[in-house]
Amino acid sequence: MSLREELPKLPLPDSSIVMTGMGPIMWFANPYLVHTKELELKFDDEDAAASIARSSNYFVYKLSYPIAQEFKRQGFHIYYLSDMKDYLESFLDYSLDASGIKKLEFVH
Repeated sequence: MSLREELPKLPLPDSSIVMTGMGPIMWFANPYLVHTKELELKFDDEDAAASIARSSNYFVYKLSYPIAQEFKRQGFHIYYLSDMKDYLESFLDYSLDASGIKKLEFVH
């Protein structure tokens, strides 16, 4: 529960994307995030939500390599939750660290 409440409140830079490795459990009935079908389309049909407080900050299940690189090219800061690294990389065909995706430590 603390992750659901505190993660959207972190002082991330504008235009940030956090790969959480979690889908609807992150944003279902979460008053700090909004989830729409348009967001899923923006993130290549991945589960995604936007911060209520900072609309340019997003939380997404995962990003394929081409999509992550395109968002980086657009100036987004892309992070992954450190606890979810092995899980994410088991579904993604690339190394998060080698791809310049930043580790986000979340202490709860």
